[in-house]
Amino acid sequence: MARDDTDKRSPSDKVIVRSVQPDYLLPDHEVIEYVRTRRNEPDYLEKAIRLRVRKISRSKHSLDVNLGAPIPPPPNIMKVKGPLPYMHAMAKQHYEEGQSWMRVKDHEKAIGCFKLAAAVRPNDDLIQFDLGYALFAAGRHNEAVPHLTKAMEINAYSSAPHEVLAVMYAEKGDDARAIETLLCAPTSAPMLTTIAEIPGKDEKHADLEREVLELALELKPDFYLTHELLARLLGRLGEIDAAIREAEQALQLKPDDADAAIVLADLKYKAGALEESRHYLLTAQRSRPLDTNLRRVLDRLEAELTNPGVPDSTHVDPSKVTLSRRLPRGTTLKFLRSDKPGHVSVRLRLPAQKDSCEFTDLPVKNGVVALPITIVFVCHSRQDRPTVEKIAEQLQSAGFYVWIDKKDLLPGDPWEEVIEDAIETADFVLVSLSQRSLKKGGYYWREIRYALQQGDRRPVGERFIIPVMIEKVDIPKSLSKIHCEDLTQPGWLERLALAMSPDPEKD
Repeated sequence: MARDDTDKRSPSDKVIVRSVQPDYLLPDHEVIEYVRTRRNEPDYLEKAIRLRVRKISRSKHSLDVNLGAPIPPPPNIMKVKGPLPYMHAMAKQHYEEGQSWMRVKDHEKAIGCFKLAAAVRPNDDLIQFDLGYALFAAGRHNEAVPHLTKAMEINAYSSAPHEVLAVMYAEKGDDARAIETLLCAPTSAPMLTTIAEIPGKDEKHADLEREVLELALELKPDFYLTHELLARLLGRLGEIDAAIREAEQALQLKPDDADAAIVLADLKYKAGALEESRHYLLTAQRSRPLDTNLRRVLDRLEAELTNPGVPDSTHVDPSKVTLSRRLPRGTTLKFLRSDKPGHVSVRLRLPAQKDSCEFTDLPVKNGVVALPITIVFVCHSRQDRPTVEKIAEQLQSAGFYVWIDKKDLLPGDPWEEVIEDAIETADFVLVSLSQRSLKKGGYYWREIRYALQQGDRRPVGERFIIPVMIEKVDIPKSLSKIHCEDLTQPGWLERLALAMSPDPEKD
């Protein structure tokens, strides 16, 4: 957030001021007046955006900008060195603690810290902004507005409060008010980028969206989000090569940006570079291991890569299609005709599932279709069943298909044969370990031995058996060479999700 070091100025009817930095100009009051007086005219927002873009384009090479309106005093804190905009030790302590809580997304604790800081320094724009942003992130929008508004009043050079308010309005479906808010903000590359982002995929205004994004890049060439949004737009317009260059630039500027990685993966897929697409999806998944939509896309691509070739050019007869893998015994499977040549849809229901799931338009290559699913068998003792069922629910919510005997064994099943078949057809076997299970004998240990036998038949180094401790135990000798996940530690679900994802070493 930029700050000015100039002396306080007296308001005047018309003044010339020097911009805080070349890519950052104060609000344009002519545009603000245009929005206020033309609100009832057709396409007034489009015309207002074009007016703002035109005026920025005229002035962007000059730091002397005629603003045509009174200028409020500059920010209240001046010439303070260091990362924080104030000297008061108590405010600094509360503010830094609030930022720490924000980094781990504990918004409520952050709000408490920022309120304490604001009590000491009520006229500091950064404290007011961060308090407003924390309230916004916690979903307390009405409480956020006064603090964001106060941050605007204190610091006329910051567009950040306007951007948060605009996102707030956009989330409520009021795109017009969101854009009006941004048009009243100081000009910055993030402000322009947010204006371009709000309308979404409205191709009617694609030319204006492109103009806004290109202007934002002129103002701030190293802003990753502008490159990412321009890549999305160019991809929608069919300019794949140019879109790929923009997405690569975005990812270079921010290597951990999962959104840019997903955009680049989609563009690489459209360009026919499936292995590269897979690489960027894996990059995104490392940041978002529990993103179920991302997992579905990655599973689908992985299935396509395991079934090489070109889809048939004619419509496929579902009765002549086979799967590339076995499924657990008792699974209901039905192939359906697709309107897309060379593809079929598949309806699947694991033995005890209430509802079927459907995979649409899967490519058929040489009569074979690969199913984009990851099946997890959970080995456990009866005493641990309540805990294991909760673990299974969380895995299912993360996009995995979980086989567990209580729900997937049906009356009349030869249970021993069905369980062995489920282990053979699973992609992974989770072995739950507890004090109770390790003291018991019986079929629990037989399941583990059978899983180890199946693991020996798989390629060396491929993950298959994953021991999981539901409480602290000594790892049994038979599993001691396999790294165990401790479910008593935070983040276990994310680590399991990554472990049961496609191996990046295949890249």
